[in-house]
Amino acid sequence: MATAPAPQASQQPIISAADVAKEFKEQVQLLQDQDAGRVAAAAAAVMVLATRDQALLLLPSAVPPLISLLMSSSDMHVRRNSLAALTSLMSRSQHLHSTVAKAQGIGPLVVGALKEEVGVRINAAAFLSNLAQDAEGVAVITSSAGQEALAAALQATDNNDQSLEAVADAICAIASSSKEAAALLVAKGALEPVASLLPSPHSSEVHVRALIAIGVLLPASPDAPSRLASVEGALPSLPALARSSDPDVRVIAADLFTTIAKHTELRPLLEQQLRAK
Repeated sequence: MATAPAPQASQQPIISAADVAKEFKEQVQLLQDQDAGRVAAAAAAVMVLATRDQALLLLPSAVPPLISLLMSSSDMHVRRNSLAALTSLMSRSQHLHSTVAKAQGIGPLVVGALKEEVGVRINAAAFLSNLAQDAEGVAVITSSAGQEALAAALQATDNNDQSLEAVADAICAIASSSKEAAALLVAKGALEPVASLLPSPHSSEVHVRALIAIGVLLPASPDAPSRLASVEGALPSLPALARSSDPDVRVIAADLFTTIAKHTELRPLLEQQLRAK
């Protein structure tokens, strides 16, 4: 009895460097199309193609038209995808990160996008998280009042867990860049809205980022302890979070609770609020 031939493994099509370069150039050209749908699709394609090494040398050519779209387009999908594409470009090299950071007007454009609908806000926050990976990017955020805008974005009434996670992640990225950056976030009012996430029924991802941000912000400023204690429910929520079923929340909350319990100023406030709970 004849045996059936062994199944052949499917092979992915091999795309040449020339094909990738051609496709990338075509999509960059489409960023200037008059149809918003085609432009949004082109921005999404640029985001994906930016991950291909064959397109690396061409990536700087996409920066000006993408920034132009942020300046001129009111289409929600175009704005979302343009921000995502710029974030993808920035992540490819230090040179591209610097190119985007130095682009004229980029700070106010992206910081302003935090006030827009949730999808745009999420991608703007992701952009700022990436931008904050070096001192040059943090300086752009600071000069554009980004710290205040992120604090305000956490309080937007249309937020969902994904947008809260993205904004809190950006605050974590900035706070982690330096003690000075963390102190400025406290001074600009970012600690209180972050702390207000703790007693609220958000996702584990939101709680993790809020806990991390508080852990970085707390030692950065002498004003931080009183600001944290002023947020209703924040300190009393820590024991429950330290018993969370999520291991990351549980560990980080327990560490933060231990830190606060040893803090000269916060310990009596913690004890008082726990008794009153």
